[in-house]
Amino acid sequence: MIGLAGATLRFRWLSVFGAFVALTIGVGMISTVAIVLGATMTAAPRPPERFVDSPVVVVGQGRLVLDNEQDVESVRQDDRPPVAPALVDRLAAAGRTVVDRTFYAQVPGGPAGQVGHPWAVSQLGRYELVSGRPPAAANEIVVPSGMGTEGAGLSVNTRAGPSQYTVVGVVAAVGFESAVFFSDSEAARLSPAVTAVAFLPGSAPDEATVSRIVGDGGEVLTGDDRRQAEEAARRDRQQILNTRTLLAVAGGLAAFVAVFVVASTFAFTVAQRRAEFALLRMLGATARQVRRLVLGEAALVGLAGSIVGCAIGVIGGPLLGDRLARDDIAPAWFDAGPAAPPLLVSVIVGVGVAGVAARTAAGHAGRVSPIEALREARDEQVTLTRGRLIAGLVLLFCALGGMVFVNRAQPHIATVPVIYMWLLIITVTGVAVLAPVLVPPFIRVVTWPLTRRRGAVGLLVRQQTLNAVRRTVGTAAPVLLTLGLALSLLGALGTIDSARIAERDNTLVADLVLLPDGAPGLSPALGELLAGPGDAYVATSVPLTVYGYDSGSLRDFDAIAVDPVALEQTSPRKVLSGSMADLADDTVVVTDRIEASVGQDLRLWLGTGQEITLRVAAVVAHGIGGSEVYLAPSYAARGGGDGLAESILVRFRPGADPSGVRERIESLAGSYQARIGSRDDFECGENCGTPQSSMAGVGLLLGVTALYCGIAIVNMMMMAAASRVREYAVLRLAGATPRQVRRVVTGEALLVVGVGAALAVLATAVNLAGTAAALSRLVGGVPVAVPWAAGVALVAGIALLVLVTSLLTVRVTMRAPAVQLVGARE
Repeated sequence: MIGLAGATLRFRWLSVFGAFVALTIGVGMISTVAIVLGATMTAAPRPPERFVDSPVVVVGQGRLVLDNEQDVESVRQDDRPPVAPALVDRLAAAGRTVVDRTFYAQVPGGPAGQVGHPWAVSQLGRYELVSGRPPAAANEIVVPSGMGTEGAGLSVNTRAGPSQYTVVGVVAAVGFESAVFFSDSEAARLSPAVTAVAFLPGSAPDEATVSRIVGDGGEVLTGDDRRQAEEAARRDRQQILNTRTLLAVAGGLAAFVAVFVVASTFAFTVAQRRAEFALLRMLGATARQVRRLVLGEAALVGLAGSIVGCAIGVIGGPLLGDRLARDDIAPAWFDAGPAAPPLLVSVIVGVGVAGVAARTAAGHAGRVSPIEALREARDEQVTLTRGRLIAGLVLLFCALGGMVFVNRAQPHIATVPVIYMWLLIITVTGVAVLAPVLVPPFIRVVTWPLTRRRGAVGLLVRQQTLNAVRRTVGTAAPVLLTLGLALSLLGALGTIDSARIAERDNTLVADLVLLPDGAPGLSPALGELLAGPGDAYVATSVPLTVYGYDSGSLRDFDAIAVDPVALEQTSPRKVLSGSMADLADDTVVVTDRIEASVGQDLRLWLGTGQEITLRVAAVVAHGIGGSEVYLAPSYAARGGGDGLAESILVRFRPGADPSGVRERIESLAGSYQARIGSRDDFECGENCGTPQSSMAGVGLLLGVTALYCGIAIVNMMMMAAASRVREYAVLRLAGATPRQVRRVVTGEALLVVGVGAALAVLATAVNLAGTAAALSRLVGGVPVAVPWAAGVALVAGIALLVLVTSLLTVRVTMRAPAVQLVGARE
C-alpha cells in the first residue's frame, strides 16, 4: 500500500501540499526547540576563571543530605554553606592554601553584582596590578580600572553599611566579575564565613588525599568542576534551568498545535477526495485498504515534511539560542549548534504527528461508499463524530474540573503560569474540538438579520458558510486557537499582576518604602539606624532560604528575617491562628502552605547547614507570593546568603514629626544606596509582576501558535480555492459582477474570523473567570485584566490575512472565462 500511496502522491501532490507545508513548519518549530533544548543538556562545562590557577578547590556541600532513619533525602542548596573552620585548618596543614571569602562590596556607581574578596585569592584568577600595591591595612582596597585611581578615597557599601577606604592599587578589569579586594584581615572581619579553600599551584596533595581530609564536610572540585566554586556558576545553572523549562513548554505546545492543525488539514484533504476514494471502492478496494492508503500517504508526507522541517531547525536553532542569550534568559556563552539526536527525535515526532493527525481522516476515507463516485454534488455538512464529541467534552471537563480543584484546594497554583497555563490551553482546545457543533448555530444567529435585507450578497454569505461548514470550521479553528490562547495567557498574567497589586493595597500601610538604588539589596544597618531614635516603626526584611520537611518531603522554603512588631505595623499579615508577636529566636511563623499548626515543633535547616528546632508561634495566610517562613531578626546574620534586605518599610509612630523623619531618612538613604519609592515601586521591588522568563515564554508560545495557525489559515483557503472554481463561475453566469463576487468572499472571510473570535472570547471568559476565582481565594476581590489592545490587534491582523488570501485566490480563480469552468469537475 505504500507503493500505491507513493504513486497517488506523484499525481495528486497538490491535494496534500497544504498538509506538507503545515507539517514542515510544525517540525521546523519542534526541531528548533529540540536543538536548543538538547544544547542545554549537552553544554560543555565552562572552564574556571577565578580559580583557574588552583589545581584543587574545596567548597561547602552543594546538597543538604539528611538520613531520617527510613530513607536518605537530599535537596540542592543554591547558597553553599561555608567551609568549617576546623576543615580550613586541616587543609592548610596539607598544603599551601588560600582562603576565599565572597561577600557584597559595592562602590557607589559600580555594577549591582560587584563583590568583595581578600587580596590573596586574586593570584588564582590572574588579576594583574596596573598600578599601586596590594592592600595591607584595614582601610586599604584595590579596585578594577575605571572604579578609582591610586590614592583616592572611596566609600564602599557592605552588609555592615558604608565605610571609607583608600585605593592603594588598581587591577586590570576582567570579564567574569567586578571585585573590590581588601586585606585578608579586613575581609575576614567583613565576612567571617569562608566561601572556599583553594590550593596554590604545586602545593596540593592528590585528589584522593584531599577527599579523605574533607570527608562529608565539603566538596572537592578539580578540572572544569572548579567553576562550581565561582559566583557565575549559580547564575548559569539557574539560567539553564529557566531555558529548559521555557523550551519544554514551547516544544509541547508546538507538537500539540501541530497535531491539531495537521489533523484539520488532512480531514479537509480527504473531504475533497471523496469522489476519488468512492471510485476506488467501486473498483473493489476495501475500507481497510483505503484507510491504509491515507495512512501511507500521511507517513510519506510526514517523512518528507520532517526532513525539510529539520533543515529549518538547523537554521532556526542557533538563531533561537542567540536570542535567548541576548535576552539574558540563557547564559551569555550559550551556543545551540545542530546535533543529530534532536533532529532524529524531530523526525520521529513529525512522522508520529502525521500518523496521529491522519488517523481520523483515514477513518472517514474508509467509510466513503462507492455510490459517492456517481454524485455530482457533495454535501459538506460536518457531523460531530462520537469520538470527537467525547474528546471535546473530556477536555472541557478536565479544564473545568482542574479549575474547580485549583479554586478549592490549591489556589496558589493559579500564580504559577508554567503549570496553570495548561488548564487555559485545554479549555481553548476543548472549544476548538467542539467547533463543528458550535459554529453552525452561531452563524445562523449572527447572520439572521441578513435574511431580512434586500439583495443576494448577505444571503449568499450566510448560505455559503453554512453549506461549507468543513471549510468554515477549518478556517475558524486556527483563529480560535490563536486568539483564545493569546487572550487567555495574557489575561491570566495580567490578572495575576492585578491580584498582587490588590494584595499590596490590602496589606501595605507603611508611610515610606526604601528600596535598593543600583544595589542588589540594602544593608540591615540602615534599618537599625532608622529605628534608633524611636520615632518610626522600621521593618527590615532580609530574605533567606531554609530547608525542612513538608508533607513528608524535604524541600526549600522562602523565608525572611524580620521584626514581627514592625512588620505588623507596616505590612500586616492575615493571621489564621496564633500571634505574630510571639515570633522570637526560638519560635517561627509559617504560612498555610506548610502543614504545621501552632505549638508544633518544626525542624529546619539554615543555609549554613545548621539544624534548628523552633516552635510554631502563628500560622498566616500565604497570599499571592512572598515568604513561607518568618524568622526573628537575629537569623538575618547567621542564616546564609548575602544578608541584605530586599526592602525597608517605615511607618511614623504616633506623635512623630513626619517631615522631620522623612528628612532624616533622605539624608541617610543615599550613602546606603537606597531610595524612597512609591507603593508601585514597592510592588516591583517585591518581585511582583511577571518575571522576564515567563514573559519571554509566553511571547515564544504565542509566536509559535500565531505563526503556525496563520500558515494553517492560508493553507486551508488555498486548498479550498480549487473546489470553488465552479462556484464562482456559476455566480458570474447567474449575473454577478466580479465586484459582487469579491463582496461575497469578503463577507465570508470576515464572518469566519468573527466566528473564531467569538468562540475565542467564550473560552477566554471561562479561563479568566476561573483564574480570578482562584486568586480571589488568596487576596479577596481581584479585577480581571482583559488584554483588549492585544486582542484587537490580533483580530485585525488575522482578518487582514484571511481577507488578502481570499481576494487573491478569487482573483486567480476568476481569470478563465466562466463558461469554460462551469462544467469542470474537480
